[in-house]
Amino acid sequence: MMKPLKQPVPWKRSWKVVGGLGLIAGAIALFLRPSVSDPDSPGGADAQTAGWPAESVPETGGDKPALPSSPENAPPAALVGSALAEYDARLSALTEAVHADRDAGTESRPRISALLASTEPMDQVIGLAQMASLGLLDAQANLAQYRPEVVLAAADLCAAQFGGPAVKSLLDQWMADLGGAQAAAETAHNLLLEARLPYGGGSTALDLMIGINEPRAIFVGLYEFAVNSKLPAAIRTEALVRLRDHVEPEAYRDYVRECADLARQNGDEWANRADRLLERLDAPAETGPFIEAALAQPYSGMVEDLELDLRHGIRTGRVQLDEETATVLREALATLDESALSEPDKIALRRLRREIDF
Repeated sequence: MMKPLKQPVPWKRSWKVVGGLGLIAGAIALFLRPSVSDPDSPGGADAQTAGWPAESVPETGGDKPALPSSPENAPPAALVGSALAEYDARLSALTEAVHADRDAGTESRPRISALLASTEPMDQVIGLAQMASLGLLDAQANLAQYRPEVVLAAADLCAAQFGGPAVKSLLDQWMADLGGAQAAAETAHNLLLEARLPYGGGSTALDLMIGINEPRAIFVGLYEFAVNSKLPAAIRTEALVRLRDHVEPEAYRDYVRECADLARQNGDEWANRADRLLERLDAPAETGPFIEAALAQPYSGMVEDLELDLRHGIRTGRVQLDEETATVLREALATLDESALSEPDKIALRRLRREIDF
């Protein structure tokens, strides 16, 4: 039986991990970049897509210029800030709208065109996600005309509802229209720094951020995002989960505990999710006990956290989603009371079931 909790291979670099919360805070300004402040400026390196499993995004030619910086391109006030109290409801509304169109058979080119022409960002997210999932992307359309928050949210929606190929096609075209993979990655990085992802998009943004930074900056960035109470809980948890791949194995548990302690000192409810990650690290490495531990003592975000753990375990090779694992997971998910789940947990449950052909 495979062992999903086996520690990944650490970075083979002769750099010393920044130690202690104070040093981390002091290092953020020095090591966390992009190198320019304009979110539409070029710079950085290659990027990765969201999705399960992950697929690399090829380099683009970057022959289309990014939108120039101007007052007209400044983000509308409605897009600034995460507005965490309404975040879960927005994600639920996006997911339900996609499913409603599919169930009614109304997803079509005219419907998508109407969504994309809307001035409502959530309509645009749905339109882009449906367009990519149906293979209707128009190479002549300039996706850089949409706010990056909208495109990143559409990419995450695609990954959760339709899988990797739809995400890849959407991001390939967006990066080309924006000026290349570097510009897209720096834009995503800035949105994480500004906590400006009100419609989702955190998974894709983290992928792109990791794609442009050096290992030490990746470590500092992921730690900072994990403790940033302005970011949605799922983005913080995913940053903490992904930190595991960028620190020495023996140090990871200490960083998780440090993040949990800091959140608890600040009265931050997210501390519970960090604590539960610690419990999963202590669970037996066999698949069955790990899943049982992950779904024990229900809490808001439980299924979402399990999905994040499994998704990134698969991406890094720590987990093999073989038939035995899928069977254990199906049986565990079948016992869940869906009516008691939070909206993000319901979305994560759909994604898990789609991935294992429930």
